Amino acid sequence: MSLEVTESSVLQASIQSLVGQAPAALLNIGGQVKAYWMRVPENIPLPYIVYSRMPMGGLRNTPHNQDSDSVWRIVVNTANWEDVDTYAIFVGKLHRLNPVIPITYPDVAAVSYLEEVTPQMATTQPQNTTVYEVGGLYRLRLYFGETEV
Repeated sequence: MSLEVTESSVLQASIQSLVGQAPAALLNIGGQVKAYWMRVPENIPLPYIVYSRMPMGGLRNTPHNQDSDSVWRIVVNTANWEDVDTYAIFVGKLHRLNPVIPITYPDVAAVSYLEEVTPQMATTQPQNTTVYEVGGLYRLRLYFGETEV
């Protein structure tokens, strides 16, 4: 099992668990939050969430079990400065949220809630269009079960 794939699936499920609290502009036609792991499909209009794993932490093996401790960057990308506060509040709802473990990972459990390590705000200008990124770095800790002795 790929650690990053498992963790990204947990984050996707956790973000989707907040669908009832999401600003309407963050929802797709199917009523799900527009949240993507590293790469946004073409023709997806702003705003949307992009999350990616930071190069720190990872899988830890001990003589008796496996767990992971990693940091993920989770940001909303928007072209509207007026909406930045609304999106910051929405992403902030991930802080202290118990991670949602998809049923496809029966041996995985959350060690702790998601924890905001630091908030983030940035401005980029791809193709002369200003895009605001608002969100933060979030710590995700998972338990992968006992190791065979």
